[in-house]
Amino acid sequence: MKKLWAFFVLSAAILCGCSNNTFSTDADGTGVSDYFCMTVMYENGAFYTVNNGTNMLMYYSMDAKKYVPVCTKPNCTHNSKTSPDCNAVVNDARGIYKFDDRLYFFDFSAEGRLQLIQADLNGSNRRVVSELFGEYALMYNYKRFSYAEDHVLVVCQDILDLDNSEERAPSESASNAEYYTSYIVKVDLNTGKTEELVKRRDHLSTINGAVIHDNRLIYSYWHYEGDPFTQVEDEYALLRGGIYSVDLATGEETLLSGDFQCMLIQNNSFDSFDPEKTVCYSLDRDDYTLYIYDMTAGTFEPVGVTVDPLAFTVADDRDIVFLSDRDDGYYTRYNIETKELSELPILPEGRYLSGCCIAGETLWFSYDNEDDIYCRGYMSRADFMAGKYDDYTFAYYINSMDGEQ
Repeated sequence: MKKLWAFFVLSAAILCGCSNNTFSTDADGTGVSDYFCMTVMYENGAFYTVNNGTNMLMYYSMDAKKYVPVCTKPNCTHNSKTSPDCNAVVNDARGIYKFDDRLYFFDFSAEGRLQLIQADLNGSNRRVVSELFGEYALMYNYKRFSYAEDHVLVVCQDILDLDNSEERAPSESASNAEYYTSYIVKVDLNTGKTEELVKRRDHLSTINGAVIHDNRLIYSYWHYEGDPFTQVEDEYALLRGGIYSVDLATGEETLLSGDFQCMLIQNNSFDSFDPEKTVCYSLDRDDYTLYIYDMTAGTFEPVGVTVDPLAFTVADDRDIVFLSDRDDGYYTRYNIETKELSELPILPEGRYLSGCCIAGETLWFSYDNEDDIYCRGYMSRADFMAGKYDDYTFAYYINSMDGEQ
């Protein structure tokens, strides 16, 4: 129970600009979200949030080599107390996305309702496109915000079983917390129209991601067929998980992962989705096995074993890098095209594979600097895949605007 529960806890959880700066964004290509949906990284820039006495929406530009608040108001202090109308001030923004020369992000209203916000790229002219989940929105666990052109898929959990507790106060609902209700909701970026595509309720029900391809919704989902808290001797026997396809024209749902007891799509593959080379993993009693899934052929090709498909694995549509054994002094690299395996040196101490994301030709990562301050940096994808880790660039501080602890 300890190994599986530790993994599921992780899967349910894992600066400074001038007041009159001229804001511009060179963010281009597909944005890759971090695990907590607070940062979206592009090949040449990143949107993120940071606390400066108040939560701020920020942008880092690789071309300019600087980070700035998403605000261009003259003489703005970028602080809610001294400049309450600052364009960069947010409550708890997440799921940030650039589309059609507009900025989209989710934030909570003063009443705690989840809102999809549209704004100009400098943060001005905000408007509410849509509102989701009503008065209980703050209590939901938001797993992913997956954008694709004109829509966004919101993947979340009602972890207090509020949706099935109409006669109980929210504070009393935790007694039924082993039952989660998981949702996939589609929101149209132009009209704000919402459509519930999936709703599933089970013991610890979890959808770890979703994507729409060829008018089909592809998602992966796991749950327990009984209460794992009362059957700790062999909770693995209760575990079920699979990859599903929903025909959006007919609503027909199909299980794609066949006889595997628990097969899921690796998180990175939702960002760089390719139906013929989707990175997946099976949860076994003693390890996690990585696979390449070809949806066209319906085949799962084993790649290797990883100690953790989330914290010690990073992938895109070209390569998978993973740690096979905690005692190994190297990572394993698997090239999806050539099917070749090779070894890469372990990242230097203080840098974490769990914080890595690949966006185009850029590898973003988190690390502790010489003052033990948590930072975001980047290097070229080619250098990372060659095991050359020295030539990297500091981007910004993760937990504060100016690096203060």
